[in-house]
Order: sequence, then C-alpha cells, then structure tokens
Amino acid sequence: MTDLNPHSSVARPLVPRRRSFVIQVLIVLGCAVILTGGAIFGVAATCNIDSSHNSRWAKMFAWSAVTGLAIIVLCVLFIAAWGGWMIVRKIREN
Repeated sequence: MTDLNPHSSVARPLVPRRRSFVIQVLIVLGCAVILTGGAIFGVAATCNIDSSHNSRWAKMFAWSAVTGLAIIVLCVLFIAAWGGWMIVRKIREN
C-alpha cells in the first residue's frame, strides 16, 4: 500500500481537524449580544418620549434589537439541542 502523505516522518493527519459548530455558534451569540445591546442603547438614545412621533433612527434601532434578540434565541436553542443530542449520544454509546 502506498503512503499518501509525502512527508511520512511528520505525524500530521491528512485531513485537518474540523472545529465544532458550537464554537461558531458561541461566536455568533457573543456578537449578537453585543450588537443587540448597542441597538437597545440606540433606541434609548434616539426615542422621543415627549412626542408621539419617533424618528426613523429609533425605528431602525428597534428592528435591529428585535432581530438581534431573535438571533440570540436561535443560538440558545441550537446550543440546547446540541447539548441534548450529545447527552443522547453518550447514553447510546454506553
């Protein structure tokens, strides 16, 4: 059988190790939390309490906050589902 690794003295795998999706989801979750906090601060800074008419900026910040909160909920649900899947997988292995 031929050796597919041209540098057989180096003990590196041929296929690089893939990172877990959870790390990527945690990065997205952290960014979403920071951006949602900024959007909520933007709503508070641009809303006009004395008048019934809010500016376009306040509406934009409000929709950004709602979108950020939705992303946070999706990330938390994904992490919970992944954790449940890992528990089920460990139980099935034993």
